[in-house]
Amino acid sequence: MEQAIIADLQAAGWREVPIAVHDALCRVRVATLQESGPYPGLLHCAFCGFFYARPSGS
Repeated sequence: MEQAIIADLQAAGWREVPIAVHDALCRVRVATLQESGPYPGLLHCAFCGFFYARPSGS
């Protein structure tokens, strides 16, 4: 079910999501910090493809 929601959001043009949305939809925690490009400073999830902000205090 989560994969269907992820696919729907991506089809709707979503690229950046709040961390709470990511954590609710994606069970994989493999992300890289973006240092440049359209989303500098955000994490990019290698599994679902969304960008999201680091948790506070990280």
